[in-house]
Formats: sequence, structure tokens, C-alpha cells
Amino acid sequence: MSRALVVLLALVTLTLASPGRLIAAEGIEVTVEDGLLSAELGAVPLVDVLTAIAEQTGARLSVRGQLGTVRPQAFKGVPLSEALPRVTQPNGVILQFNSGSGGARRLLAIHAVAPGSPGTATKSSTSSPSLRFDPRNPAGPQLWDYEASEDMPDPDKRIETLRKLAKQRQPPLQSFTFVLAGDPDPAVRRAALGLIAALPGEEARRTLVQTVADADPEMRIDALRALSAGKDKPVTLLAQVAKSDAEPSVRVAAIGMLDRRDGELARAVLEGARSDPDPQVRDAVEQALKR
Repeated sequence: MSRALVVLLALVTLTLASPGRLIAAEGIEVTVEDGLLSAELGAVPLVDVLTAIAEQTGARLSVRGQLGTVRPQAFKGVPLSEALPRVTQPNGVILQFNSGSGGARRLLAIHAVAPGSPGTATKSSTSSPSLRFDPRNPAGPQLWDYEASEDMPDPDKRIETLRKLAKQRQPPLQSFTFVLAGDPDPAVRRAALGLIAALPGEEARRTLVQTVADADPEMRIDALRALSAGKDKPVTLLAQVAKSDAEPSVRVAAIGMLDRRDGELARAVLEGARSDPDPQVRDAVEQALKR
């Protein structure tokens, strides 16, 4: 028996001996059980990691831009909603879940966006049927299909449909998240984000936090404003954005939502931002320090 065949049989035996465990490639070992992700990752392409997770969960994967490589790491039993944003940093990721029987959540879609990437998906992988929603029944079969763009209504009509959905007694967060993750038109995505911002609950807030890493600077600003409009201002998140966002307009917006009364961290970040290379950021800092 050839050496290559022996190695192949050994790999097959190892994989079959470990139910739920997937070794997708060298440096990628992931396990998803009951919505919890365990992983041992080397410095491998992030898109390969996400593909392995999509294959295990049956989720649809959409990627925009070049995501780069993963920082080597290992963890066990972390909820997908927490683990994936961690693994994909500094890229943005939007996750879509659906409620299953007994209240269990199933991952339906992973939408990853590289910072500064264009709006067209560079990779799309589907392990389950295309995601569609019915405006009359969000768990039903049809809203519109982004895989069949020629059949989609125009952006104004898509926004109108979203606003009608928002008037329901229980507005469908999953439908809004679906549009936020997949729509090619910035105005439609911003409309979906605004409707999500009006919804109560931790899942809506988590979607806003994830959108702070969106590729579109205006989306990032809208998400920060929505989060800051709540009872608990996200001072730590605003401070992080004020220090590290690559887009000056986003840094200006984050600084504009901070002031000296927001605590030691906010004051330290504002003082440090006095040396920001962008003059508009420096002006925003001086205004914030006067408040």
C-alpha cells in the first residue's frame, strides 16, 4: 500500500473517530455542538475557518473583500455569537440566527466584511437553501432572494416593505438582519439598521454592536449613534472606535458622543486624541473636553 494512501486512511479514521469534530485543513480544527464553538487555529486564512464552520452548521457564508489570516488561538465551548466576532477581528461579521424547536437558535448565515472592502461579495457558499422571508410570515419561504437579483424590487420598494414589517405587533428582527447582511444598496441597509435600533432586546443590541465593524463608515456611525441613544452609553466601545477606526469621520462621530463626564477611560482617550493626525478629529476633541 502506498504511503499516500496510508496517510489518507489515517486521516479518515481520525475524523470518523471524533463525531462533530472537523479538521478542515492543517491548522484548522473546529467543533460546533449545541451552538457552542471550540477551535484550535493556526495562522490560516480566515475564509477557510469560516467555510469549515459554515459546513458544520449548514449556514450560508458570504464574504466581501480579503479577510486575511487568523491570529493563532484556541478556545472551547464559546457561543457562536461571541466566538465568531472574536475570530474574525479586525473584519466585520454579521450573524443571522433563527429560532428552532424548544427555543434553540440555529445559525443561518455568516456575512463577513473586510475593512474598506467594496459592496460586492467575493465568495458565497451555501450549505442550505437560499435565505428568503415572507413579509406576512418571517419564518416563511419568501421576502426576496439576493441570489436572484434580477427579480428583486427596487431599493425604494424594499425600504417600503421593511417599514411595513416594522408596523407589525412583533417586528421581525431576523428579516431586518437578513437585509442588513445581504442587501447591496447602502440606503436599504441603513433603513434596516434603523429599524433594528428601534427594537428592544439583547439580540438587536448585539446586531448593532457587530455593525460597528461594518465596512461602510456611515453604517458604523449609525450603529454608534443608536447604541449611544440607549440608557447605557457604550463608553468602552466609543473609546475604542475613537482611538482605532481607520476613517476620520467615524472617529469624529465617536468622540462627539463622549465627554469628560463619561469617566477616566473617556478622558484618557480624549486627551490622547489631541494628537490625532486629522484636524477635524482634534477639533472634535476640544469640543468634547469643553462639555
